[in-house]
Amino acid sequence: RSLNLPQTPRLPKRLATLVADDIALQDFTEFAAVLLEKPDFTDQHATQLSFAGVHCKQGRWANSRVRGMRCQDTRFAACDLANATWEQLIAHRVEFTACQLVGWNAVEAHMQNVRFHDCNTQLAGFRFSTFKQVRFEQCDLRHADFQRADLSGVVFHKCDLSHAQ
Repeated sequence: RSLNLPQTPRLPKRLATLVADDIALQDFTEFAAVLLEKPDFTDQHATQLSFAGVHCKQGRWANSRVRGMRCQDTRFAACDLANATWEQLIAHRVEFTACQLVGWNAVEAHMQNVRFHDCNTQLAGFRFSTFKQVRFEQCDLRHADFQRADLSGVVFHKCDLSHAQ
């Protein structure tokens, strides 16, 4: 294993499937060992969410606002997080694959062993965030905002960083 490759999420072999129609974000909700398939959290707000061993597929998070979210061993695949704000995100062993992250705001985030692959991350905000073992691969990061972020643990591989701050 190369030193600059993040650890992958350790997802449980069996995940319980949650029916998307029955899920709404609420403060202090914990999701563990579940498959969230096509959940719609558009425009929802919550604080202190916890994801552990979660696979979120084709989730809709656009314009959501979450404060104090903790994600461990979590995979987001083909999710739409456009214009969502996740303040003080703590992410460990998390993957974002083919996600729509245009305008996603992850202010004051702490990310360790996180991989962004083939994501549209234009105009995303990562101000005051800390990155350890984080890899952006084939991502569009045009106009992304990394002001005051600690980028010492980041690798950008085949990314477009035009006009990024």
